[in-house]
This record gives sequence, structure tokens and C-alpha cells, in this order.
Amino acid sequence: MSLAIDSNLEYLRLKLGISSVTFQEKYSNLSIEEIVEAEAASGNQNAIALAQEILTNTALAVSYTHLT
Repeated sequence: MSLAIDSNLEYLRLKLGISSVTFQEKYSNLSIEEIVEAEAASGNQNAIALAQEILTNTALAVSYTHLT
């Protein structure tokens, strides 16, 4: 088994404060949008802040759609 680290997902993981184990177990097959949504729904304040920022910053929203 090999492990590939996607730098965009690693950046997101660090920005949201999610452990690498949790990230692999829960989010390995989800899009960035789905990860942010799930974390925000679970009360992750970093995810909530990022979701709000994406909604108000068009350039940021576009950049995140290009990451996936």
C-alpha cells in the first residue's frame, strides 16, 4: 500500500486542525467542500470560519474549487 499526500488536502487538514489519523479515517474519499461541510456541521470553528470566508470572498471560493 502506498500513501500519496496531496498538498492541497494537507493544507486544508492543517487549516481545520484535524489530526492526520482522523483525516484519513473520515475524509479520505471526500471533496474539499464535503470535508469543510462535515467539519462545520460537527462544530469545528475553523471550518465554520472558512465556510463563511468562502461565501463572502469570491476569489477564495474559486481557488478552492480548483483544488479538487
